[in-house]
Amino acid sequence: MIVVSPRTDTETVVGVFRGGAGYLAEGDYCTHMLSSAVMAATVGHTYLSPSACAALREGARRMPAAGDAIERLRALLSPRERQVMELLSTGLGAQEIGLRLRLSEKTVRNNLSNIYAKIDARGSTDAVLRWLGATPAAPVLRT
Repeated sequence: MIVVSPRTDTETVVGVFRGGAGYLAEGDYCTHMLSSAVMAATVGHTYLSPSACAALREGARRMPAAGDAIERLRALLSPRERQVMELLSTGLGAQEIGLRLRLSEKTVRNNLSNIYAKIDARGSTDAVLRWLGATPAAPVLRT
């Protein structure tokens, strides 16, 4: 699902994102972004316009400090996986991340699969929420 709305307040964007939908703020996206959002939605991913990303990040900053848990979660990832997560958290899809990092889309998708397994995320939305600290990180069991 994709929500297109003139609202960019943090509560609205975070609520929609937690529900698993993409969010495009009116006047804050182009036809390429709309196309990417539609493609992402067809495979169960979310897409955010730049102002929606900013609102999501602001929502994460307002959360009670869970810095240690977030740092432990991020420490599980390789430097490349951290780069991928940072770009994913801005609303970019696998193809766009690949272009930015000069990786194939398949390599990015492999990185995402590894990330989801390492941080026990159900998908991109869950991973981004954990990455930003908007939801509690799952307990990490290392053997």
